[in-house]
Amino acid sequence: MGILFYRAPAVRAVRRAAFLAPALLPLACAGALVLFSAGCKDPAEDYSGKEAPAALPSQPAAPSAPVDPPSQPAAPPSQPAAPSAPVDPPSQPAALPPQPADPPSQPAAPPSAPAAPPSAPPHEADWPDMPPLPSGEWKTVTDLADIRAYLNSRPSIRYDDPHYLIKVNGLNLGDSSSFKALYDTLSRYAVLDLTESTGTEIPFISPGSSPGNRMKLSAVFLPDSITVIQARAFEGFSSLKTIAMPGVTHIESSAFNGLNGLETVYMPSVTAIGDNAFSFCSKLQSIVLGPEPPALGQDVFKNFYTGQNDFAVYIPPGSLERYRSHPDWAAYPESKFKFRPLSSAAGF
Repeated sequence: MGILFYRAPAVRAVRRAAFLAPALLPLACAGALVLFSAGCKDPAEDYSGKEAPAALPSQPAAPSAPVDPPSQPAAPPSQPAAPSAPVDPPSQPAALPPQPADPPSQPAAPPSAPAAPPSAPPHEADWPDMPPLPSGEWKTVTDLADIRAYLNSRPSIRYDDPHYLIKVNGLNLGDSSSFKALYDTLSRYAVLDLTESTGTEIPFISPGSSPGNRMKLSAVFLPDSITVIQARAFEGFSSLKTIAMPGVTHIESSAFNGLNGLETVYMPSVTAIGDNAFSFCSKLQSIVLGPEPPALGQDVFKNFYTGQNDFAVYIPPGSLERYRSHPDWAAYPESKFKFRPLSSAAGF
C-alpha cells in the first residue's frame, strides 16, 4: 500500500506530459522511471509526514532479537541434559573389576616362592658347620710350652679315660716344625681344638720323629683354612679316633692309612681322595661327605670294613643317586656300608 501511495503522482505527471507534447514522451518516460525508482526507496528514509509511525511497526517487528534470549535459556536445559559426562564414571567403575582380579593372582605367587628352596643345596637345613666339640674343661693356650706344662701337671690317664681338652690359638699348622712341636708336647691323651689356628696344609712328618707322642692325639678339629692333607700326614697316629676337617678339599695318598683306631671322619668339602687314603682303617664307623661325590683313587677304602662294624657314609638328603651313579663309588657295594642321610649322623 505504501508503494502504490507513492506512485500516483508520478502517473498523473506522465499523463499530462502526454497530452501536452507527444514529442516530450521519451523525456517524460525517463522522468517517470526516475520518480518510480524514488518511490521504491525505504519509506523510513523519505518519511517526514504523519504516517511515519507506519514504518515503525517494521522495527518493533525486529523483536526477533529478544527471541534469541529464550534460545539461550533453552540451552541450560541442554547442559543438565549433558549428564552424558556422568555416564562415563559408571563405565570406569565397570573397568575396575578386572583390577581386583589381579590381586588374587599375586597371592597365588607366594606358593612359587617356597618352591624355590629346592634349587638351594638340599643339605643346608641339616648341614652342621662343625661337629660339636667334646664337653668338659677346655684349656686354651697360645704357646706350645703352655701345653707341655699343663699336661705334665695332670695325672696320667688311660686311653679309655676322658681325655684332656686343649684349644690352641694362633699356631701355624702349615709349618712342619710347628706341627711336629705341637704333638711332641702331648705327654697325655688329648683332644686338640685347632679351629683358631692358621695354615693351608697339614704336612707329612716322618714317624721316626717322636713316634710315642703322636700316639697321644685322640681327636683333632682343624680350621677352615686347611684345604690339603698331604700324603702320609697322619701316619702313625694310631690313637686318633675323630678328625674334623671342614675346609679340606684334597686328601693325598695314604694320608690316614693304617689308622686302626679311626672311627669318625668329617670332610664335607672334599672333592678328591687319593690312593689308599683310608686303607686298613678297620674301625671306621662313619664318614661325612658333601652333596657331590668326591673322586676316588685306587683302594681308598681297602679292607676298611670287617663285616662286624656298622659303617655308614652320611650324605646330604637328595644326593643319594649322584653317589650311586658315580663310577668311583659304584665299586663299593652297599652290602658293606650304607648311605644314610646326614641328619641322622650319630654324634654330628
